[in-house]
Amino acid sequence: MVSTAEKTTLLCSVLQLECIGIRHRATQTLYISDLIEPHACTEPPYGKLHVGVYIAAVQEVIDRATQDAARSGDDLRAMV
Repeated sequence: MVSTAEKTTLLCSVLQLECIGIRHRATQTLYISDLIEPHACTEPPYGKLHVGVYIAAVQEVIDRATQDAARSGDDLRAMV
């Protein structure tokens, strides 16, 4: 499993289609989802899909900040 601090999440929208991309930084690999048609998205519903993407992005930022603080010896609570 890849640590969340080692990836970047992308969301690309073009006209009526979208795709989700995840870039693994260490290997410079980009994983791209199948095309998503928002108007026809049922499993998972479109709203749940986007909530999941945004939750994953927020968790990545928190994890990266925690790892950076641990490496530098800073207190993460003091940064907030």
